[in-house]
Amino acid sequence: MIYVSSSCVKAKTIGDAVRQLHDAGFKCIELSGGTQPYPEMEHELADLKAKFGLSYLCHNYFPPPPIPFVVNLASLNDQMYRMTMEHLLRAIHLSKFLGADKFGFHAGFLMDIPTDEVGKSISNKNLFEREAALQRFRNGFADLKEIAGELKLYVENNVVSRTNLRNFEGVNPLLATDKASAYELRGGLSMNFLIDVAHLKVSCRTLNLDFHSELETLLKESDYVHVSDNDGTADTNQAFLRNTELFEMLKRNNLKGKTLTLEVYSGLDDLISGYEALKEII
Repeated sequence: MIYVSSSCVKAKTIGDAVRQLHDAGFKCIELSGGTQPYPEMEHELADLKAKFGLSYLCHNYFPPPPIPFVVNLASLNDQMYRMTMEHLLRAIHLSKFLGADKFGFHAGFLMDIPTDEVGKSISNKNLFEREAALQRFRNGFADLKEIAGELKLYVENNVVSRTNLRNFEGVNPLLATDKASAYELRGGLSMNFLIDVAHLKVSCRTLNLDFHSELETLLKESDYVHVSDNDGTADTNQAFLRNTELFEMLKRNNLKGKTLTLEVYSGLDDLISGYEALKEII
């Protein structure tokens, strides 16, 4: 099944974003960040679902927290960890209310990132002790998984740029950016991965890893995939087009039966083209 992210359109409210995507012909919508919370939000989404026959998934920053912050389940700052757990619990409950069957959120970080540095150069600062941060993430994930019940939880791979690797003198400050660090984060837990192919493309270039091999292995691990493209230097959410390297790579892998979400921010025309390209593959 192919979803499109609500972040693909610009809107003040999630209701407006859903209407725009419905009017463009989409019925499967992944609710993501970029809009403001409002009291009637949940019921408006339920009404739109019933009216238009929509299917929803929630993702990472949805529902939008009242006070913006960077979700970090690996944080060793107790206040940040509590805020993260509270947010993810709200997302789990909303996912169930809206009839979703899965919920994905980002892997953690070895520091707490200011909101104005998300997706940009991260200021160098002291890192959390790695094993303690990994264990905090695993403990939190296990608690959330028990509460989620039949709702499947997924952990999305982070993206590390060359700039941020340099900022931390060659130490990767982000968890689960590639195959090895994803397996490290999982440890002995049963943990589903949400594979963001655009994140992986940038991370592999930064870490001098073979993108083809990493993607092929991780796609076998997961039935939930985020799709967009970039030039390998930054996660820019470019269009997913036919006759590109990424298109051919995905075509060689079995995507049947997987949940795919397009995260293309370059306009509705590109989103529609990417949707048709994904349909061709599966």
